[in-house]
Amino acid sequence: MTVEQIALLVASLGAIGIGLAHSILGERGIVKPILKRMDWAGVRPDADFLNRTVRFAWHITTLAWIGLAVILVGPLIGMEGRPAFAPLTVAATFLVTGVVTLITSKGRHLAWIVFLGISATAAWPYI
Repeated sequence: MTVEQIALLVASLGAIGIGLAHSILGERGIVKPILKRMDWAGVRPDADFLNRTVRFAWHITTLAWIGLAVILVGPLIGMEGRPAFAPLTVAATFLVTGVVTLITSKGRHLAWIVFLGISATAAWPYI
């Protein structure tokens, strides 16, 4: 393994590690305390929907960082000569994000439409 390959592997593992730490530690130390203090009284959507939206907005970062980690690993698994690899990885990342948004918001947060649209348009030239 070359120094460049080791650097990409370390960077990829770092992206996954920071994403997991962000989600796990952030959930305990930031998201839960914020949600406990939030007062949604008088806000039109229900509190449960808003709490799920805040939580998802926090954790979506981890999904993006994992997608970037996969792109970093591309050259290590022979994908450097395949121009579709990065766009299809981005498409897969937005697909997961869109599906999670659809499920967690029960379809109420319309970002799922945008995320799935990004996924489809990123993948379309390669499928």
